[in-house]
Amino acid sequence: MKRAIQTYTFAPGGAGVGTITFSDFTTIALDKILVIFNTTRGVIVFNLADPTKGGTVATNVLTLAFDTSTYSSGDKLYITYDDDDLDYDSGGGVARRHAEGIIVPGAGGPVAITGDAANGLDVDVTRVTGTVTVDTELPAAAALADATANPTTPLAGAALELYNGTTWDRVRGDTTNGIDVDVTRVTGTVTTSQTPATSGGLTIGPGSGAKLISAASPNATSVKGSAGQVYGWYITNTNASARFVKLYNKASSPTVGTDVPVMTLLIPGNTSGSGAVAAEFVSGIAFGAGIALALTTGSADADTGAVAASEIIVNLFFK
Repeated sequence: MKRAIQTYTFAPGGAGVGTITFSDFTTIALDKILVIFNTTRGVIVFNLADPTKGGTVATNVLTLAFDTSTYSSGDKLYITYDDDDLDYDSGGGVARRHAEGIIVPGAGGPVAITGDAANGLDVDVTRVTGTVTVDTELPAAAALADATANPTTPLAGAALELYNGTTWDRVRGDTTNGIDVDVTRVTGTVTTSQTPATSGGLTIGPGSGAKLISAASPNATSVKGSAGQVYGWYITNTNASARFVKLYNKASSPTVGTDVPVMTLLIPGNTSGSGAVAAEFVSGIAFGAGIALALTTGSADADTGAVAASEIIVNLFFK
């Protein structure tokens, strides 16, 4: 197939000295070079049919018999080559073969599409427009079921099915919590660790994120106006006599002496300030309606004795 050679290097010189290098070739054949026309000078410098304008070949270099010593390396040449050994496969075989690519228009001129023999043409998928239909080879979701005798290999992998010893069942879960795990079936030792965090911890009360310092009253207080859990406390008493903290399952402040507390905590008396109690409950103590408390001098549910100002400090840890 006759083709115009576009990539070359022209080195002018005297007769038998000037050369033209065929850059796209590793080897060329003299009888395949048909004609070379210097379009800048309007002169034929090689003609296969003219013995005075022949030449010799070594690898991919043509040495011209014609004297080109007065020419310039920048002269434009029109080279016609009879190339019947174009390489359209892997580049193997005939030594003088060279690769032929696919050329597309580009901003600065023609651009070759890249690729390789293993993967084919490189494709920029970000520029694909329209709808691309992909055959996943998976069955429709409506066809999925438990107790499948022999699911297809794509189904067992993509639909996350597990073998129960007899048949295959679908793995359960949801997008919020992921795959369901039956922890009762876990054997051996499972080691866990807590990671410190800057949020999501317990609330300190009874105040709004703060402790309660007793006033001269029973201090009827709503800690939380909805269901919650108490995880612990640290309570001190500076009075010489014992005092009592009463916890109520109630969404509002308790009526001290009328409402019945669900828990009554004795706080030992000590004028030096070491009368204290502390507790921690990992699982929490549930209060279904709300969390409320009161401070009294007596332990009875009906007691309304007021404690003194600043003698009791309550730190309640809840959610």
